Formats: sequence, C-alpha cells, structure tokens
Amino acid sequence: MKKWVWVLSLILMVAWITMGCSSQSSVEKGSPYSNAATTTMASKQYDSGINRPAAAPAPIAAGSPADSYEFSAVTPSSGVVNGVDRKVIRTGAVQLVVKDITTALDNIKKLASDNGGYVVSSQKWKENERNFGSISIRILAENYDKSLAELRSLAISVTSETSSSQDVTEEYTDLSSRLKNLEAAEAQLLKIMQDAIKTEDVLAVQRELTTVRGNIEQTKGRMLYIERTTSTSLININLNEAVFALKFSADKVRVNTNEFVTFIPQVTGGFEPFSYQWDFGDGERSTEMSPRHAYKRGGTYSIGLIVTDDKGYTNQSVRPEYINVQSNWNAGSVASSAWNALKVVAKVAVNLLIWIVTFIPVWIVIGAIVWLSLYLKKRKNRKLP
Repeated sequence: MKKWVWVLSLILMVAWITMGCSSQSSVEKGSPYSNAATTTMASKQYDSGINRPAAAPAPIAAGSPADSYEFSAVTPSSGVVNGVDRKVIRTGAVQLVVKDITTALDNIKKLASDNGGYVVSSQKWKENERNFGSISIRILAENYDKSLAELRSLAISVTSETSSSQDVTEEYTDLSSRLKNLEAAEAQLLKIMQDAIKTEDVLAVQRELTTVRGNIEQTKGRMLYIERTTSTSLININLNEAVFALKFSADKVRVNTNEFVTFIPQVTGGFEPFSYQWDFGDGERSTEMSPRHAYKRGGTYSIGLIVTDDKGYTNQSVRPEYINVQSNWNAGSVASSAWNALKVVAKVAVNLLIWIVTFIPVWIVIGAIVWLSLYLKKRKNRKLP
C-alpha cells in the first residue's frame, strides 16, 4: 500500500507543478481572452474503476466570444516564425454611410459568403424617420484586408474605421505543452488504476483522474477557441442611411393679408450644413432656414420645401393648401390702399404733363399748319361769286 501511495503522490506532484507553471505563464502574458472560453465537464459515471470511459469534449461556455458557433477542427496557420505557427486574432470595426440600409445589409451578407465567412448577427431599426443598421461578420483571416476594401466600396462615405490584432502564439504554445503534460499524467493514473487492488486506492486515483481530465478538456477548449478566432476575423459594421427625413411646419396656418407667417424646417439625418429652397405658393421664394412671409391677397396656398445636405443629397416636402389667408376690412389697410392708388394717379398725371410740355413745339407746328389750312380755305371761298 505504501508503495502505491508513494508513486501516486510523486506523479500528482509533478503534474500539478507543471500545470501551475503553465497557468502562471498564461496569466503573466495578460491575454484579454484568459477567461473567454471556459468549459464544463460532461457528466461521467464510473463503476469502481472497471469501466473507464473516454473524456468527452467540453463545449465552450455560452456568451463566449466564439459567437456561439462550433469550432473548426483544423488548426489554422497565420504565418510561421522560428518554426512555430503564429496565432493572431484580428478584429475590425467600420461605420459606413449608405444610400439604402436594406440593400447594404444584403450586399454585406454576400461579401461575407464570398470571403469564406458568415454573418454573426444583423439588425435594422428606425429612429425619427431615419433608418439605421448593424451587422457583424466573420471572414477568413487571409481575406481581412480585401474585405475591408470591399466594404469601403459599398459605402457613400466611411465615417470611422478601426483595426486591432492580438498575437496569442505564446499562449497557444503554453497550452500545447500543458496539454501534453496533462495527458502524460492521465496515462500514468490509468496505469496505476489498472494495478490497484483495493477499492479505496481505485477511488482515490479516480478522483485525481477526473480532475486531470477536466483540466485536459478546459485546455483543449481554450486551444480550439484560439484556433477558431485566428482562422477567421471579426468585422463589426454600423450603417447610417444617407437619405434624410424632412418635415416643416408654420407657427400659424390662418392669417390675414399682410400678416407674417414663420416657417420652421425639421431635418433628421443627412450631413450639415443644409441649403433651403422655400416656395410660398404666391410666386415668392426664400433660401433662409426659417423665413417669415406675408401674403398680400386672400386665398389658400400650398407650401413647398427642398433641402440639400453637404453631400449633395436632396429631399423635398410639400403641404398642399396649408396656409389660409383671409382679406379682412380695416381702415388702415383701406387708407393705405387709397394712398397707394393716389400715388399711382399722381405719377401718371406727372408723366402726362411731362410728355405735353416736351412736345409743345410739335403741338405749335401742328396747330399752325391746321390754322393756315383753314384760313386759306376760307379766303378762297370768299373770292368765289
């Protein structure tokens, strides 16, 4: 009995020292993914050491950065340095302005498929009459730069773009070494269990074997996560629609003639500064942002507004029969109209007088010719018998 206890203690001591060194090395590197791929042990049943089932692969915990997709069993390569396959995690984020959100989402889904990837998540929503969207895709790591270029070509404008990378080669190498040591410890424990006779010895070895197998599965899960995230790259895309929403209103819609109305635009989205073109329906126009206008005649008027943003995109809005103008009688307006009419009459009279005075010599000549003609005709008539 003492012999088995001594051998078992020696094997476990070596295994735990090795595992502790590997774990400390991984923590010292400060990887942001150190707790990202925790695993859970599949339930196992043992029959006093007689049946020894193989350990089942543990799934990645829910909510991990693995996007809830199954890991590939193929070990990717991101370049070779000193005979070691490099493992680099690349992540990108871009914000795009597009003409139509739905069309852009469809094009990005096709882009992901063409570059050996898939869509992780996608959504579309509306705020204040303006459409927004977001989509996350994974593409093959070797197509990362190509995919970013294709995303830029789909946009009217790129408002932001970021890229980051994380080299996890050293962590992956440490995990590989740790896995080998754990598997070696598992083999020794299995050998001890085969030679054990007493039930308490079998149970003690079985407890340690369960712990070692749990660490093996956890290590494999982390390695698979690294392989998965280095074989593909994640790109998060936020989408803004270039077409902006346009409305306008007036501070009052029923007014009297010569009473001012103030018009107020409501623009959502687009790119400032904006240019405005107002049509008041009476032949008058304005390019002010919020103009004031007075109507001289009664009636119902339709109002139109055209807005152009800094990128050249235009939207327009028309409100038919929006302003109702009433011609109410009042002494002041009548007096003003009479005075304006008197000024017009006086102006006409003055112009006529100027014309008469200017043409006086002509009138004298014409009058003299007429008088002379009449005088000669009269004298002629007197000489006749």
